Amino acid sequence: MAYVAEQVKLAPEEFTAYDWFGRAISRHRMEILGVFGFRECTVEDQVQWAEWLARTSSTVWSPPRRVT
Repeated sequence: MAYVAEQVKLAPEEFTAYDWFGRAISRHRMEILGVFGFRECTVEDQVQWAEWLARTSSTVWSPPRRVT
């Protein structure tokens, strides 16, 4: 916690005073996610991810060959 406290310029003791289960943490999480561009996955996101996975992954798995 000391490292994180240093990064956000807070005393480590302030983390113990934070309400980790209240409404504030939910709001803070949403703010942080928004700053970094995260959002909920949509159905369209899932479709695009599945299509990408199908294109980029091998359709047939074979075990590695033994080097002789």
